[in-house]
Amino acid sequence: MENKYIILGLDPGITTGLCALDLEGKIIKKHSSKKMGIDQIISWIEKTGIPIIISCDVKIPPYLVKKISMKLHAKIISPNHDLKIGEKQRLIEEFFPKTKFKDTHQKDSCASAIFAFKKFKSFFRKVDYHLNKIGKPELKGKVVKKIIFGESKNIKDALTEKPERATLQTKKRKRQLEKESVITSLKKELKKTKALFDSLKQKYEKLEIKNKELEKELVSKKTNEQLLELANKRKSTIDSLEKEIFRLKKEIKVISKELENQISINKILKDEDCFLITKLKDLSKKEIASLGKKDFKNILLIENLSNPSKDSLKQLTKLKIKTILYIRGNKDIVKSLKQKGFDIFPSKEIEILQKGGVLFIKKDSLEKIKKSIESIEKIILEYKKQRT
Repeated sequence: MENKYIILGLDPGITTGLCALDLEGKIIKKHSSKKMGIDQIISWIEKTGIPIIISCDVKIPPYLVKKISMKLHAKIISPNHDLKIGEKQRLIEEFFPKTKFKDTHQKDSCASAIFAFKKFKSFFRKVDYHLNKIGKPELKGKVVKKIIFGESKNIKDALTEKPERATLQTKKRKRQLEKESVITSLKKELKKTKALFDSLKQKYEKLEIKNKELEKELVSKKTNEQLLELANKRKSTIDSLEKEIFRLKKEIKVISKELENQISINKILKDEDCFLITKLKDLSKKEIASLGKKDFKNILLIENLSNPSKDSLKQLTKLKIKTILYIRGNKDIVKSLKQKGFDIFPSKEIEILQKGGVLFIKKDSLEKIKKSIESIEKIILEYKKQRT
C-alpha cells in the first residue's frame, strides 16, 4: 500500500512530539519519546507517510525542524508569532476535543499540524472539488504537492502531464540546489543563529542591570508592591532568556560540527581520488536503517559482519551499496554475501585513511585488492578443476 501524503507537526526537545495529519485534517498517528535522534524521527515519519508540510509552533523554526524538512524535501510552515498555550489549546479543542494525548509534547505537535492544515484548508477543499468533479480524488496528494512547491501554477496545470516543462523545472531545481550548497546553507544557518544569540545576550545583560537597580530600590521601599511585581517580571524574563541562550549555544555547537564535517568531506573529495566510508557496528536492521540519513555511504566498514535480514538486503540494494569491508567476520557469512552479489574484503588488507574524522579509501587501492582477490579465486578454481 502506497504511503499517504501527510502534514507533520513537530515539537523538538528533550522529549520530541510528533503528530501526522492526512490532507483531510484527521490524525493518522501521534507519538512522543525522550531523546529521539534525527535518524529515529525521520524513520518514524517515513513509516507514517510522505510529508508535504512540516510545521512547528514557534515563529523561528528550530534547527532540527529545518534539517528534517531539508532531508525529506518538505515545506516548513511556522506562525508569525510563538503560539501561546491558550492558542494551542483552542486549536486542539476545535479539531480533536475528544482525543486523548499522552503529554503536552504530543499536544503541541498536534496544534502545530492543525495550524498548518488550517492555513491550507480552503485550498484543499478547492482541490477536492475539482478532483471529485473529474472522478480522480486519489490524485489529491500529488496535485497539492506540485502546487505547494511551485511545480504547477494551478490544479489544471498540475493534472496536465508536460514532460518538457517538468524537465526544465527539474533542471532549474537542480541548479538552485547546486547554487545553495549544503555548506552555504549551514554557514547561513550558523550566522543567523549566532546573530540571534548575540541579540539575546545583549538583552539579557541589559535586563540584569535593570534588575539589580530595582533590587537596590526595593531595599528602601519594601512596601512598594508595584516595584516588587516589576522585579519579579524581569526575573522571569531573565530566566526565559537564559534558557533560550542555553538552547542556542547547543544549536551553534551542532551546526558548527556539521559544517566542519561537510568542509572535511568536500576537501577530501576535491584532493583525493577516493571513496568515502561509512562505519557500522553490524548489518542489523537498526544499523542499516541509519544509512539513509548519513551524508556519505559509498562503502561500508562493518565491525562485526553478520547475515543481513531480507529487509536489510532490500535497503542495501535500494541504497546501491555493493562494497563491504569488515573488521571481524566468519567465512560462511563472507561466502553468503558474495553469493548475494556483494564485494566483500577484510579491512586489514586495505589501507583505510582518515581526515577530520572522515574515513575513506583511495580508488586505486580498492581496485588493486579486487584484482588480487579475483586472481587468487581463479587460481583456487583452476586447482579444484585439476583435482576433479
